[in-house]
Amino acid sequence: MRYSKKKWRSTAKVTIATVAVFATLATVATQSATADSTDEPSADETSAEILDAAPPVSEPDDLAEAPDGSLTATSDDGSTVEVSTEGTEPVAITNAEGETVGLNVPGAADGASVDGGVLFENTLPATDILVQPAADGGGVALINIQDSTAPSAFNFPVEVPAGGFVALIDDGGAAVFNAEGDTVVTIAKPWARDAAGNDVPTHFEVVDNKLIQHVDHSGVSAYPVVADPAWFIPVVWWVVRSWVANYAAKRVMESRGYRCDWWAPAWMCYKTVR
Repeated sequence: MRYSKKKWRSTAKVTIATVAVFATLATVATQSATADSTDEPSADETSAEILDAAPPVSEPDDLAEAPDGSLTATSDDGSTVEVSTEGTEPVAITNAEGETVGLNVPGAADGASVDGGVLFENTLPATDILVQPAADGGGVALINIQDSTAPSAFNFPVEVPAGGFVALIDDGGAAVFNAEGDTVVTIAKPWARDAAGNDVPTHFEVVDNKLIQHVDHSGVSAYPVVADPAWFIPVVWWVVRSWVANYAAKRVMESRGYRCDWWAPAWMCYKTVR
C-alpha cells in the first residue's frame, strides 16, 4: 500500500496486454476485445480519478488490511476506523473513549480494496463511493457521480450510541452526539465539484438519524461530479463540548420541549413541570 508523506495520491495503473495473432480475422477480433476491455476502468483507475478531484487526507497512524480487503485504521490515541468490503456493513468509527458510530454506505454493493481505501463501484445508479480512513479517527466517503442518470440525494444511515442522535450544526455540517449531549463524531460541511472544478450546490439534511447529502447536479455539463462527506473525531474535547454542543445539541433539546440555559451544557437542559 503506497502513500506520499502525510498525503495520499493514487495514480492510474494501466495494463497493456500483448497477444500473438496468426490471421487477419484473429487480429481484428483481438483488437476489438481489447478495446472493449479498456472501456471499463479498473477499480484502481476509478479510485485515482476520484482522489485527483478531492483534497488529500492525512495518513492514519496505522493501517491494516485484512485478507478480504477490509481496512482498520488505528490512531495513536486508540481511536479506530473500520471499513469493510461488505456493502451491508457500516463504516465503524470508534473514539478513544470506546463510543462507536456506524456510517452506512448508500446502496448494498460490495467493495474492493484500492490504494488506501475501499471502493464501492456502482453502489447506486451511475454512482461510486470511495471510503478512505484518515488520521485521528477521521476519513472521507467520496461520492463519484458519473453522469446525469445518478441520483441527487445520497442517504447515509447513521448508527448512533445508545440514546444518541444526529443533528445539523451552524456551519452546514453535522455531528453525532451521545445521550449526554457530548460530541462523538463531527461531519464537515459538504462540498461538491464537477470535472471542470466548478462548485456544485450541495447540503446536508438529517431525517431520523439518516444523514442525507443532496447534490444538485441538474445543471452540470462536465461529469463526473465528486462530493464529500468527511468526518473526524474531535480531539480537543472541551472546545467541542463548549461550542458544538451549545450550538447544536441544545437546539435539538429545545426542539424537543426542553429549556436550556445559555451557560449550561446540553445535558443540563430540563423540562418545566406544570
